[in-house]
Amino acid sequence: MKFYTLLLIVFLTVAQAFAAESWLTFSKPFPVRSCIPYGGGILLATDGGIRYRAIDGDRVFHSEDGLEEAIFHAIVGYEERIYAISKFGLIAALDAQRNVWGVLNRSYVANKSRVLPDGAALADSIIVIAFEDRLAFFDLITKTSIATIDRIGEYNLSADNIQKLVVHGDSLYVNVGEQSYVREMDWYDVGGDAKLFDPLSWSKVKDPSLVNGLVEKDSNLINIEGDIIDDPSYTISATPIDTIEVAGNQEIIYDTTVVRKTRWIEKAQDKYFLVGDEAVFLYDPSLNSLTDLSLFNDFPLGEPYEVHAVPTGGVVVGTTEGGISYGGVAPWSDLSYPLPGIGSQSAAFDARIKSISVLPDGHTFFHIWGFGFFMFINWGLDQQFSVGLNSGACLDNYFEGRYDDLGNPLQYVISVGSTPAPDSSGFLTTTSNGKKYSINYFKTNGEVYCASQVGQTSMAGPLYATIDEDGSWLLYVGSRQGTAIAADGGLDIIRIPSPKNNGGELSGATIETSIPLESTPVDMVYDSIGDRLWVITKSSLYYLDKNEKDKDTLVSPKSTNGLRASEYSAIDVDIHGNLWLGTTDQGAYRLSLKNKSPDTLTVKSYNVKSGMLSNDVTDLSIDHTLGVVWFTHASGVSRYYNKNLKYSSKNMTDSAKADVYAYPVPFRPAVHNRFVIANIAEGASVSIYNRGGSLIRSFRKDDTLGGSVEWDGRGLDGNLVAPGVYYYVVKNSSKVKKGKFIIIH
Repeated sequence: MKFYTLLLIVFLTVAQAFAAESWLTFSKPFPVRSCIPYGGGILLATDGGIRYRAIDGDRVFHSEDGLEEAIFHAIVGYEERIYAISKFGLIAALDAQRNVWGVLNRSYVANKSRVLPDGAALADSIIVIAFEDRLAFFDLITKTSIATIDRIGEYNLSADNIQKLVVHGDSLYVNVGEQSYVREMDWYDVGGDAKLFDPLSWSKVKDPSLVNGLVEKDSNLINIEGDIIDDPSYTISATPIDTIEVAGNQEIIYDTTVVRKTRWIEKAQDKYFLVGDEAVFLYDPSLNSLTDLSLFNDFPLGEPYEVHAVPTGGVVVGTTEGGISYGGVAPWSDLSYPLPGIGSQSAAFDARIKSISVLPDGHTFFHIWGFGFFMFINWGLDQQFSVGLNSGACLDNYFEGRYDDLGNPLQYVISVGSTPAPDSSGFLTTTSNGKKYSINYFKTNGEVYCASQVGQTSMAGPLYATIDEDGSWLLYVGSRQGTAIAADGGLDIIRIPSPKNNGGELSGATIETSIPLESTPVDMVYDSIGDRLWVITKSSLYYLDKNEKDKDTLVSPKSTNGLRASEYSAIDVDIHGNLWLGTTDQGAYRLSLKNKSPDTLTVKSYNVKSGMLSNDVTDLSIDHTLGVVWFTHASGVSRYYNKNLKYSSKNMTDSAKADVYAYPVPFRPAVHNRFVIANIAEGASVSIYNRGGSLIRSFRKDDTLGGSVEWDGRGLDGNLVAPGVYYYVVKNSSKVKKGKFIIIH
């Protein structure tokens, strides 16, 4: 079977152009957890979906292809019976005719027990699945779990995990603890096997090395049809543990560990795939040639954690490894690494870092936990300058007054959030000396100014800044007592006299209001439509309100039916005033104000069943230029397109960047599915006439949301209109736009 990757990419792009809404996901298909041959290629279960790889094809299947999950730990089957098992036991089957997946069963997922990597085997109509605390038997005919056991021999599986699982005929072999066991199975009557639950019904294997696939080899040599080749994945690490004297010389003793090797050798037709955790090679015995098929260019980002939309369309993404990339309009750019080999790593998730900010001119701000701040131009493509503790800038050292074992002062600069300066002259962020936080102002010319120790808590979180009526800056700061998101905290409202009136410096910063919360804010967003600041902690949603005494307070909405309890991770607002809320385990929610009241919110959920890559959302950002909500996950990025999210208020005005246009021309309904009239003003009326001047279709109000109208080529009677010449007329309060197009059947 061949997958024509380029053709599929083109198809997805065109399909999105004619769809009112659609999903597209990106991930890195590593590490490999399991694999099976398929046609002339191989199917790989990875932490970034199911990857098909061949010498002439490369495709990754995600949730939008029917998988509903991102991380898969096992894949089993042959020919047209292919089944994938996710990290927590979701079972999906491949429809080989349509190249899409369908979920067979989700019942195991609720247990939150992990499937062991490569921990499944197929025997007739039974899939045997090794979880971290049990062994399960799934019937493909009834599509149900028919048995689970938690003990084998002398071992309790919750204490001693199964390391390996293989099936040979009627024999089921497992490695558990320090022992290998075998049991004879009746695969046609597993549910009726009463002794299956007896741990003593298993026999010990005398020599596991004689059972094909039960014991992994540690050799750096591979034997394929008599050809002895070096393992292309074989890598060892050497750690010095001691020194000895040999012939008067000191020699170092190393402890060596195999860290990478080929784990699977799978034959596909007349060639062999050599697969490791991070590598895929193809060996051709007839040519004695080895081809590296590991490279995956479609998604170079590694582990994303933060995303920020840019005004020209697309997003800037930050990774835990310290990289930053721009993408979304064209393919993802190569990662820029301010400090190669150094990143925020786990602190990015633990502290919910929101450090990326952008200005309309392309300046981009970024922070690496512990090391400093970085300014880029061209949306992160080109680094402009960096500022750390050794730069002489007025940054706080979180480890102030602390020293290492050699007496050297420890230096550590940390920050959680940033925001554009209200006048777009630079960026505002915070640093801390471990006792109080400071406000730091980075100008685009490289100058740095500080309002030192203005905060009353040891750390600060997310930020938002605006200009008040008197010209001063108002800075909203999420305060926190410590770096963790479970720390006590609240919202500080700080007034700063305009730096323009103080020689560019920050001076006179004062806290006007401090509002305590049950825990620290993890994100905030300003809704310009409702003139309201929204704040989330890890478990609550608030909006900033002024009561009758003109005192700022944070209020929770009274009604949010459909919003399930979860840990919140991110928030943004779209052009209609809808809130988008990210969670760590349930995907995302869109919250709409009922009758414009912030106290009553209607809720719609988006998750892996909708087409999202993963339900673990680390960040989200709305791109009003493309009409896209971007979501980052530890395993990749999701892109949800909805034409109603496009910013279209300038369409059909003198400041519009583009005129009204229509596509495709000619329009072939059997091929194109939709005829689109774009760049129209929201609220405009659109009418379509035939050559004789008769009205065929008209569109009003909600039909024009997002600045476009889509027509399926059918009249009011539901039938396709006749081929020929047609005209469209677009009217708003001040302009009329007309055009002609042809329909061909």
